[in-house]
Amino acid sequence: MEELRKGYHHELQETRDELARVAAMVAEAIPRATAVLLDSDLEGEWAAKLVGHLKSEDFFGTEKFPTSKLVITRALPQDSKGNYKIIANLTIKETTKEVKFFANATEASGKITATGKITVDRSEYNVKYGSGSFFDGLGDKTIYDEFDLQVSLVANK
Repeated sequence: MEELRKGYHHELQETRDELARVAAMVAEAIPRATAVLLDSDLEGEWAAKLVGHLKSEDFFGTEKFPTSKLVITRALPQDSKGNYKIIANLTIKETTKEVKFFANATEASGKITATGKITVDRSEYNVKYGSGSFFDGLGDKTIYDEFDLQVSLVANK
């Protein structure tokens, strides 16, 4: 029984180390990202207008703040099924906040893939447009402060 526990602990440590390595690669790659990915049914002109608006100073101000960054600081195993609690630092518009989210790591074809969802409160990063946290009297023009980021990390084993 003790050998099984040690073997399990060793596998978890290897998975933690691999997630940390992947996190470092992602943190290095994010500043080089040049695209805004949206889960939207908009196409053509309307999609371009939305992307342009999100890049504007009203939202993320990508001309002044061209990069955002997610740096994973800890990956805590929750069970033996590949579930982790991830603690990370998210930087948007030069504001850094700690975020916590759950991710699931799976292994297939020599790769480890970890996926999760981060819920972000944009008002904490000074993204003001249409936010009831900054402006009164917006009525039905108020835009939710929270949005979700789907995260997918892939590493070779």
